[in-house]
This record gives sequence, structure tokens and C-alpha cells, in this order.
Amino acid sequence: MSTTVKERLTLSVSEAAAELGVSERYLYELLRRPDCTYGIHLGRKIRIVRSEFEKWIREKAGMTGYI
Repeated sequence: MSTTVKERLTLSVSEAAAELGVSERYLYELLRRPDCTYGIHLGRKIRIVRSEFEKWIREKAGMTGYI
């Protein structure tokens, strides 16, 4: 059974960066911030929790007047 990116609970850093329209390097910088709630470390990998990531995007968009 294959799931699409939209159905998965987590995203890779590269998928999340593409969705946000930023470089992976910049997303890694965001993930290092203490207020980051959407990144989880699984061993050496970092996964992005989709629901928390989308919530963060909505909050940031509300602060700047976008969306």
C-alpha cells in the first residue's frame, strides 16, 4: 500500500523545504531554533511532523498578513 506525501504524518526535510519554498539548508536553520515544534529526531534523521509544520506556517502567515 503506497501513500502520497499529503497522506503521510511526517515529511522529510527536503519535502518540507520544497513545500515551504525554501532551501533545505534554511529549513535546517529553522529546525535548530529552540521554539521549533515540528521537527523530530529519529536517530540521525530529522522528520517534520506535518500537522505541527502546517500549524507553524499558519501562525507565521497570520503574523505577516499572508494567506
